[in-house]
Amino acid sequence: FDLLSILFIFITFTLIIGPFFPDLFLVIITLYFLFFSILKKNFLVFKNNYLKFFLLFCLYLIIISVFTYNFLSIKSSLFYFRFGLFAFFSSYLIFYNTNILKNLFYLLLFIYLSLFLDSIYQYFFSKNIFGFVHDYGKNFRITSFFNDDEVLGSYVARFFPLLTFLLIWNIKTEKSFNFI
Repeated sequence: FDLLSILFIFITFTLIIGPFFPDLFLVIITLYFLFFSILKKNFLVFKNNYLKFFLLFCLYLIIISVFTYNFLSIKSSLFYFRFGLFAFFSSYLIFYNTNILKNLFYLLLFIYLSLFLDSIYQYFFSKNIFGFVHDYGKNFRITSFFNDDEVLGSYVARFFPLLTFLLIWNIKTEKSFNFI
């Protein structure tokens, strides 16, 4: 579980690089979870009604896609089940490895601080810390480590609820804080 915990935590970091590594980590984690469940004969997670409903929904998407004769639709719906299995594995991993939430919080906090400092640097010097210059044209958009992809705001907005949850979780689990 140590390697899988590391892959799970670094999915948030690899989203900065591009879509290949997060998808690769997701597939590795899902395949290992399936292999581990079959090898240990631990089918308890598969008896969950939410998982059954999700897999039926995926089957429905595949059937609908086949009848549309749209190959792009078939391609995207065929492997959609990996997200549901990844979610169930994530809950399984968090249940058995309680430190993973603390490590994920620290990594997300590091990413947010790095993006924040790099964005300020890019605002004043028109290049990021690594020296990448983004051709802005008429619009000046800060991209930070995303280089030409203008997704900094989307990344920050999507992970902010997770960071907030992890902050509250870590404060509640610490015995010295009586914050919330």
